[in-house]
Amino acid sequence: MRQTALTLAALLLAAPAGAQEAGRRYGGDPTVQQLASIAVPPAPRGAADPSFRLHNTGSRTVSGVYVFASGDRRSGESRLGTELMPPGFGIIVRLPAGQCVNDMLLVFANGQTQLRRQVDTCATADVLVQ
Repeated sequence: MRQTALTLAALLLAAPAGAQEAGRRYGGDPTVQQLASIAVPPAPRGAADPSFRLHNTGSRTVSGVYVFASGDRRSGESRLGTELMPPGFGIIVRLPAGQCVNDMLLVFANGQTQLRRQVDTCATADVLVQ
């Protein structure tokens, strides 16, 4: 198990961004899942790059993450799919170039929601859930 965690950590450090998303979805050993969220290198900050890292630093499990252009009434599907994001974990949210001002709807496993409006994701590489 320790060998698997160390191997995955090494792969994540050298892997392109798409592979890091796959690492987050690795099941089983929580240490591997935590490494997948911690070992993610900074999202590249280019001109009008709205992609960001979402970190669950709170005490509640997140069951849904919806990110959509401000003013758009369609939230689409959860960025988590059918998975959960427990405290201490994170994901990378990829958005189309230039889509800088976004609304975020966070749904927690206990049914509570949190709506954040007009977040400039081009101006930040990290968003914290508390």
